[in-house]
Amino acid sequence: MKKSLKYPLLCSALAIGSLALLIQGAAFADALNYSRPKSTPPAGTNATPPQIGQAQLLANQALAQVTSALTSDWSGKPHAVTAKALLQQASTELGLAHTSTNTGN
Repeated sequence: MKKSLKYPLLCSALAIGSLALLIQGAAFADALNYSRPKSTPPAGTNATPPQIGQAQLLANQALAQVTSALTSDWSGKPHAVTAKALLQQASTELGLAHTSTNTGN
């Protein structure tokens, strides 16, 4: 025995209405995404990205840890000396990047 829907037109209308709401919701969400301000500063501005300051802070922390490790006697000391020099250079370069961005150089 074949079962038929009691209200086939109503079911079709509900399905079409649900699909239309879904499409409208997706379009609205996409419109909201485009209306948000971008996190990067506009071209021509000289704002320092916050990652530069954070990177310099982390480089300084790593430098302090390596300097502390150099006080002990262990076989990796020559590599730690090289790492210390590179971390000092990285910290200096990050500082220069930060100041040159803020002064517009």
